[in-house]
Amino acid sequence: MESSSEPGSASEELAPKFDQDEFEAWLRNQKVEVLFAIAACTALRMMPRLHRCHVA
Repeated sequence: MESSSEPGSASEELAPKFDQDEFEAWLRNQKVEVLFAIAACTALRMMPRLHRCHVA
């Protein structure tokens, strides 16, 4: 019996794949709070990289 992908494995797909046009269409149907949450998460994910650039 073959087992399915284990949680955390590289082959596990966590979210559906979108191309840019699909993503933009999806964003147009979201509340502004969702857009701010995505922007905030993106900014927070960039902070370590920005910090390394300025400290070095």
